[in-house]
Amino acid sequence: MKEAFTQVELIFSIVIIGILASFTAEKLNATRDDAKVATCLQDITIFITDVSAFYTSQGKFSTNIKEMTSVEVDKIKDINENGTDGEYSYSCDDKSSPTIFFNFSKIYPTNTTPYVNLKVTTQTDVQGSVDGDLGYLLGIKNLAYKHGKNYAISGISVKR
Repeated sequence: MKEAFTQVELIFSIVIIGILASFTAEKLNATRDDAKVATCLQDITIFITDVSAFYTSQGKFSTNIKEMTSVEVDKIKDINENGTDGEYSYSCDDKSSPTIFFNFSKIYPTNTTPYVNLKVTTQTDVQGSVDGDLGYLLGIKNLAYKHGKNYAISGISVKR
């Protein structure tokens, strides 16, 4: 009666464990990517909410974006206090390649009060990468598109 495993049995067991581990690793990578997309989606929603709330409460924008939001964005062009100009980018997975662009402009309609327009544009919406999955999900949730999604930001009128 034998009491130990043979070398063939051990090798066979190791091969099976290796095959199972390879399937698990793929699932873990996909789960990690999904978590990254969810975090980036939350950051974009927070950014839009933060700058809108700041403008509504203060009646102007801060020229320092870090005073308005905690979301890490890269400055392309500083925003003016009145919102007539400003551009920022947000990188989700690849820090060298921006995923989202935020463009501020002032709109002067003829029959109503002027307002600030925040245009949110995705770089890609092709699934298969973290950035592409984020762009696709933003489109599904009606938050941003490749051609841009406009948000009207209007605040209080402060008379001094």
